[in-house]
Amino acid sequence: MRRQLAGWDLSDDVIDTAALVLSELFTNAVVHAYGDRVLGTASLGGTTPGPLAGDGFGTLHISVQDRGRTPDGPQLCRSPRGEHGRGLLLVDAVSTAWGVESADHVLGRTVWAELPC
Repeated sequence: MRRQLAGWDLSDDVIDTAALVLSELFTNAVVHAYGDRVLGTASLGGTTPGPLAGDGFGTLHISVQDRGRTPDGPQLCRSPRGEHGRGLLLVDAVSTAWGVESADHVLGRTVWAELPC
């Protein structure tokens, strides 16, 4: 992913943050979803202008889809204990938005986050 984001000419800070977010979302999917498939994607979107006219895209959208069968999806834990519970706190802290969507035609869900570019 780092190579792709660098090819999109994103800053090192955005790339590092994106790698952290993707890692946390993937870890959650592997540890909690109990599915047999995890798929991650990243895409550029929006055209929110920055200080310079026409300076590019506004957001980086990162998503991880799993086939988990647990009834409750990922939830933000405000008081993590032990070794678990901090991942979504990190995602929440560095993202402009994040959320969970149920998959329309398959089992599982997609957890996504957006970062400013």
